[in-house]
Amino acid sequence: MARKYHDQLQNARVVGDQNQETEIPKKIEKEHVTDRAQKQESADRNREKDRQKRQNGRNRETEDIILQLRENDQSQDSDLRHVRENDARHLEIVEQNRGRILKLPASRKRNQGGEVQVAKEEQKMMLIRDRQMIFERKKRASLRMSNTFPNSAQKDVKVIEKLMTPNVEGEIFDSSKAQISDEKIEVFDAAHAGRMMKTFNELRKSNLFTDVVLSVAGKEFACHRAVLVAGSNYFRAMFCNDHRESKEMLVQINGLQSEVMEVLLTFLYTAKTTIDQGNVQMLLEAANLFQIDLLRRNCTAFMEKQLDPCNCLGMKHFADAHGLEKLSVDAEKMILEKFMEVMNHDEFKLMPRDVIVDVIKGDDLEVNDEILVYRAVKNWIDHDRKSRAKDVAELMSHVRFPLIHPTKFCTEVEADELLQTSMTLVPILAETRKYHILGVAGDSVRFKPRKISTRLDVLVSIGGSDRVGGYNAPYVEAWNPVQRQWKQFAKLPNFTKTDYSVCQCKNMIIVTGGKMHNKEVWIYQINVDQWIKGAPLNTGRYAHRMSSCQGSPYVIGGFGGTVGSQQPARIDSVEKYDFFNNCWKDMCPLIEAVANPAVSSFNSKIFCFGGQFDLKGANNKLQIYDSIANQWSLGNRTLSPQNPVAGNGFILS
Repeated sequence: MARKYHDQLQNARVVGDQNQETEIPKKIEKEHVTDRAQKQESADRNREKDRQKRQNGRNRETEDIILQLRENDQSQDSDLRHVRENDARHLEIVEQNRGRILKLPASRKRNQGGEVQVAKEEQKMMLIRDRQMIFERKKRASLRMSNTFPNSAQKDVKVIEKLMTPNVEGEIFDSSKAQISDEKIEVFDAAHAGRMMKTFNELRKSNLFTDVVLSVAGKEFACHRAVLVAGSNYFRAMFCNDHRESKEMLVQINGLQSEVMEVLLTFLYTAKTTIDQGNVQMLLEAANLFQIDLLRRNCTAFMEKQLDPCNCLGMKHFADAHGLEKLSVDAEKMILEKFMEVMNHDEFKLMPRDVIVDVIKGDDLEVNDEILVYRAVKNWIDHDRKSRAKDVAELMSHVRFPLIHPTKFCTEVEADELLQTSMTLVPILAETRKYHILGVAGDSVRFKPRKISTRLDVLVSIGGSDRVGGYNAPYVEAWNPVQRQWKQFAKLPNFTKTDYSVCQCKNMIIVTGGKMHNKEVWIYQINVDQWIKGAPLNTGRYAHRMSSCQGSPYVIGGFGGTVGSQQPARIDSVEKYDFFNNCWKDMCPLIEAVANPAVSSFNSKIFCFGGQFDLKGANNKLQIYDSIANQWSLGNRTLSPQNPVAGNGFILS
């Protein structure tokens, strides 16, 4: 037909008949509509015939099912009557035996153990036979149902057979757990709970007696509400209160993968699961969601064992997000103690800015050289320089530049173009240059040394005498609080002098002045265990005091003039040591010259308490030195004119 109209249309176009060219397409469309209508009508008739056939088949199946159910009910009624008759007969036998035994004298009851045991064995075997008989009948009934339900009957038969097979050993009681006496038997089966949960799990897998369906990521899990409530506080709150889910058959669970839900349900039904690196994070999140404490604790313990410098940053972030306090503390401890390893792993470069700031700003960060902190921050920025360049000021402000060696500061930090373009870092870099060149330290936390794993604070004892009027000792010893023992350092040169002063500055020990060699300065370098002679004082002195302020040592007051004179001269001289130029500079003198004062520094000020007018007299004045303004001022007088003793940042009377 299509060919016919096609030829007619071609002829009309050849002869130029416009009417035919218009009419022929209309005829083609009309015939197409007619054909579609006929095909639709034929399809409707076929569907109606199929529906009638299915309906007739369902009616016949329904009649067969009703007939089969009636036969099963009759069979079950017969089984039930048989069981009741047997139970009545057993009770009658038991009562007869009990009456016979209870009538015996007490002295003979103990001899009837054999009769009691035989009666119990008979009762046990009879119950087993009855249950086996009921089991066989139900099994045959299920097999008869297989003709009606060919797909599910065989599966149900296997489940019923597995669940109903009588346990001959210990069906009445477990002899290993039973408490037996003359009057009673207390039965306890330790494996009962495990068998029961195993049975529930088999029922769940076979979709038998389930009363709720959990929908997770498009997959449905048929479950028993009682088991979910018993194992999870989350489900207890959901199903035991008047929530909408407690009345619904289908419950939607969001934010969880179906594979994790399967593992979680297996744990709830069997109390068994396997935790590994592949599922621990998802299992822990699920255990937190459903409030399963046992699984949560084991996941946390597994993650604690997996802590390593390559993952401790991610572990810390994960623990904080899920409220795992112990894991968070352990991860943070590893970050601080092994930062020099942590910074070399890729995880460090992937952490957000706030995590990096929290790590590098603390005093407990263990690094042997502050340049490592700078390099770690630089590597983090360079990993995504385009988006992270804006954070350079905030991050670099936590790097303690004054602690970096001057050579490394000049060759690496000063050569970093990104740092030079940040106006926020200009005063920080200038502060560092001033410290390295002039030795002037500021009040910023950047001047405070970090915790170094290889460094240990020790107590140092220098010089002294073995007895009153004895010879001066040259020994220098340090007390190790960890090993709880003294260690001897290099001996002090020119140890015959007395009344010298000592202070600690920049991990060095500085000894100045003293009788006999009142201008000498000795500096102990702890790294090489050696005393090095420093630049001499401008003014010789003894019975003076020293203090470290803003990273520089100061010598204050003392006696000058001829050693051994009856009236030694008090001096008001104050000197400051310049490490860069290796010389002493005269600073603003004391308001009142004193010797043997008590001196202590705090922030940018030095406090000079009391002191001696001469060999006998003393005063109670307080003189305060401002190292920034290079100026002395008087403070409130002390309450006592006696010589106070200075401590580190505070005064002890």
